[in-house]
Amino acid sequence: MVSFRYEALDSNGAKVSGEIKANDLHAAESRLGERHLVPLYVVEAGSGTSKAAKPIASNGARPRKLKASIDEINDLLRSMQVMVRAGVPIVEALNTITEHASSPTMKIIANNLKTDMLEGLSFDQAMRKHPLVFPEIVCEMLAAADEGGQLGKALGGAIGYMEQRAQTKKAVTGALVYPVMLLSICIGTFLMFLVFILPTFGKTFEGLQVKLPATTTFLLALGGFLQKNFGLVFLGTIAGVVGLKFLLKIPSVATKVNAGLYRAPIFGKVMQQMAMARTMQTMGSLTATNIPIIRAIQFSGKVSGYPKLRTAMEVVEDRVQNGDSVAEAMQKSKIFNPMTIQLVSVGEKSGQLADLLTTSAEQLHGVAERKLKAALSLLEPLLILFMGLVVGLLTLSILLPLFTLNQSIK
Repeated sequence: MVSFRYEALDSNGAKVSGEIKANDLHAAESRLGERHLVPLYVVEAGSGTSKAAKPIASNGARPRKLKASIDEINDLLRSMQVMVRAGVPIVEALNTITEHASSPTMKIIANNLKTDMLEGLSFDQAMRKHPLVFPEIVCEMLAAADEGGQLGKALGGAIGYMEQRAQTKKAVTGALVYPVMLLSICIGTFLMFLVFILPTFGKTFEGLQVKLPATTTFLLALGGFLQKNFGLVFLGTIAGVVGLKFLLKIPSVATKVNAGLYRAPIFGKVMQQMAMARTMQTMGSLTATNIPIIRAIQFSGKVSGYPKLRTAMEVVEDRVQNGDSVAEAMQKSKIFNPMTIQLVSVGEKSGQLADLLTTSAEQLHGVAERKLKAALSLLEPLLILFMGLVVGLLTLSILLPLFTLNQSIK
């Protein structure tokens, strides 16, 4: 007989671990079932350092800062949900994903999760080692569910949260495609004219000794500078972008820039609405996995991204701890809209708080999308007007010297 190490949940939902002897893995799982234990993982004793448990990496070292798309993350979570609900131990599920994942990145991540669990970490602790892959809220949901033996349900909630996040990103990206395209065409046309077309006319005007207007003189000087110092301008642009990214990583600078964006005209209101939707979605997802409401409020405030809303959630947390209902605390903060407060109030009274928080998030997200479309419908004609002004300026920079030349000939 072989010794197997295991971790399982007993009939009260508490974690237990130990060793059990059996002829094979299937027999070990059967014996745990006879003891009314639900296995989280079962592995042959001493296999935690086996070759199969080592992370997959071309250089033999554990890869750091791995990234994955939302679709890849959802595929892993869905596979985990199906197998966990079918009673497959987590480590076995991760081993199956490692063998059959279509994405090399997810093979590495699944194998690293398995290795960390074999070394004694819980599922959520292993996931926290990949902060660029698994959002903190997903780890938080799975941590609470793992404690209560509701991992399958929590995985479903995590998938819903990730899908909502993907839909929001897709909506914003899709709405910005056309304005960004217009602006790019405008800038590209302007630079091409300055560097390649205007200098040709400049030489002609110089040969004819035409007096140039100030706008033409300025544009010729700018075009000449770009021609002679293209490499310097290119490197300067890259340095500026890198420097900006570095500055935005400084907490004090990032906080000020973030606060400024939320106060920006038109788009600031859209960002505020999206932050509110994100907060309600987070609260709903966490509450659905039986996380205590105080903990859900704390975490929801942290992920909001909107300083004023984060402060409001801290006030809500304090008032709920002092005996107020969530709806009463939200009403006193003066930042939540009446519909959200009403839905939360009904949810608390009916015992459907998680569902109605999610409904509130969907309603807020819908409002944010409509405001974004309205803002962009105003921005598009402004961009077209801007393009017209640029084209007009370039045209006049050529036509005015020609008019001057025509007058001198007469």
